[in-house]
Amino acid sequence: MTVAAAWSALTGLTRAAIRLTTILMTPTAATTVRSGVIPGGTPLALSMSGMVGTIAVGRAVVQGTLTQGAYPVAVTVAENFTVANGHVSLTRIDTVWIAVSDTDYDASGTRLGQIVYQQGTASGSPTAPTAPVGITAYLRLWDITVPAGASAGSVPTWVVSGYLADRRVYTVASGGVSPDAATVGTYAGQMRYNAGILEAYNGSSWFAINPTLPSSFVESTASATTTSTVWADASVLLSTTLVVPPSGRILVSGQSQMYQNTAAMSVYSSLQITGSTSGTIRAAADNTALRLINFNTGDNNIVPGTMAFRITGVPGETITAAWKHRVTGGGASADYRNITLQALAG
Repeated sequence: MTVAAAWSALTGLTRAAIRLTTILMTPTAATTVRSGVIPGGTPLALSMSGMVGTIAVGRAVVQGTLTQGAYPVAVTVAENFTVANGHVSLTRIDTVWIAVSDTDYDASGTRLGQIVYQQGTASGSPTAPTAPVGITAYLRLWDITVPAGASAGSVPTWVVSGYLADRRVYTVASGGVSPDAATVGTYAGQMRYNAGILEAYNGSSWFAINPTLPSSFVESTASATTTSTVWADASVLLSTTLVVPPSGRILVSGQSQMYQNTAAMSVYSSLQITGSTSGTIRAAADNTALRLINFNTGDNNIVPGTMAFRITGVPGETITAAWKHRVTGGGASADYRNITLQALAG
């Protein structure tokens, strides 16, 4: 039979059929769901006392193979395990899993849910175990770095030294909001909570829903001078930064009040944008700059100029906007400048 109906009849009803039809968590494909911890409190948190680790109570859903379905699992009493002593000279990474052994699929000879502590291999460049041995339904909870010489007589400072790596991912009912910012989009209309912003998946990318969008503003009334004939900072540097939002888009604007100190010469001012990941996003250039061309100093005029444009960066990187200036000769000044960076929604 290729169509499974849960609870319709005893004849032909299998545990796999029940799992495939009733575990309605975040889907990853037509008949599979996202393995993950079910949020609420501090589920399956790890604490250490000496070389003994304790996994707190909590619930999870653990996906097996395509035909195996997914298992709801609950730890109802905290589970202890003992971390093996460290290697004499090398570091090791161990892993704690929540897993379900099911002999119908893994030939383990058992059918049970369990917390599995798996010792890694000591090495000069250690890596964590990739999967528990002989089990097809499992979810990684924690990686534990075990330094050389660790033992009950020489207990590492687990938390302070950063030896406990939280690998828990979260899953929710289909249509629910995932608290995990790393949730992978699998269907249009999926929702997740990312650093205070509610995001929806449109089938190809995540976008913010009515977000509170960050911004940055800086200004200076100090007289900034330059005699450089190539693009450079003025005598007073003016810049500001902003983290690129999930949309990847930022509106950049700025004002510079310029005046030329040398007759018949020109001054150019432009905002230059760089990203911590992208590098130069928009360089200062004559063809996009604010320009005061061949101005006569005898006119004693100060000319304000404003520029605005949109840039695209890598979500999460920090972009820097800075005023750059140059002259064709002599010297020039700007006595008021500002920069505004405004994150944009998707």
